[in-house]
Formats: sequence, structure tokens, C-alpha cells
Amino acid sequence: MGKKVTCNRDCFNCIYDDCIVDIRVYSEKSLYKNRSPEAQEKQRAIAKKKRDEARAKGFCIICRKRKATHGSKCYECYLRQKRYDKAKYDGRREYWREEGLCYFCGAPRMEGQKTCEKHYKILKESISKTNANPTEKMIEQRKNFNPWRQK
Repeated sequence: MGKKVTCNRDCFNCIYDDCIVDIRVYSEKSLYKNRSPEAQEKQRAIAKKKRDEARAKGFCIICRKRKATHGSKCYECYLRQKRYDKAKYDGRREYWREEGLCYFCGAPRMEGQKTCEKHYKILKESISKTNANPTEKMIEQRKNFNPWRQK
């Protein structure tokens, strides 16, 4: 288990190394990464089913407690994810930009583009889907778009 941890409680079925009972509540085999591929697939299917049920009811797909207000997430889960993404990618993306690498993954980028070939195809496909099925709001924004307008 790595670092030895000591128990300061008189409990049974404790997870600490020096507990008076040798039976563990959890083991490293119970962790997701150490499970068999079949068990991992089963867990993914269960999680997907729960997310789909929450989405159908209009609840947050992460906590499944509050109404979804930011896409499919509640405000609290949205902020938590935003903080995590900022901490994870902010420094990297700045470095990637300075080094002339893809903005999304850090791979070498295409000539004259800010992204690699993979992400360029994804963005191009996304734009073509959006242009094929514009919403009323998008049509209105395009009518009022003026690239020379000062903000």
C-alpha cells in the first residue's frame, strides 16, 4: 500500500495497517484501475445509465441532486469542473501556445493553424454541423454581426 498509516481509533474493519482486526474493508483490487476489463465495462454501463436518467429528469449528471442549469450540470458542479480544468490546462496551454503546439493537446500543429490535424478535423466537422442546422438565435446573431463594430 505504499506509505504506512497508523490507526488512532478502536474500530473494527479498519483500513489502516496497524488495526486490531486484520480484515480490510477495501483492498487495492477493489479500485477501478485494478479491475478486469469486464468489470470496468460493467461499471461504465452503470454510470452511463445513471447519467442518462439524470439528464432525462433534468438533474445534474454529476451529483444527480440539483437541477441542471449549465448544460447538463448544476452550477456547483460546473464551477468545480471549471476550476479543475483551469488548474490542469492553464499552464500547459500557455506553454503550448508559446512553443507553437496544438492548443488542445500539445501535438505539433498544422501549417498556418493553431491546432493539430486531429483537432482541426473535429473543429471543421463541428462547424459544418452547426452551419447545417442553425438555431433561430444563431440566425439572429449572424444578421446583427458587424466585424468592424467597436466594443
